[in-house]
Amino acid sequence: MLHSPRHAGGATRSFRQSFLVAFATRIGERLDGAADAAVADVAHEAQQSLLPVLRSASERVETAFAEAFPALVTKSIRCPTAAVADS
Repeated sequence: MLHSPRHAGGATRSFRQSFLVAFATRIGERLDGAADAAVADVAHEAQQSLLPVLRSASERVETAFAEAFPALVTKSIRCPTAAVADS
């Protein structure tokens, strides 16, 4: 059997520690990349699938509002205190 010299133990430990740190760093980079890709996929799918739902809900709200308040009109008003507050 081959025996390593006693002074090589520190070098082996240092090499193992460096290897594990580099390995863990690389795994972290790959996981970050996979997470970013998954988030991008979900965001794209959600944007595609939620827009019609949100548009439909908005239209229903506007219809219900128009039915509840048929005589409602939008008007602009002037408020003299607003000009003072902006100064």
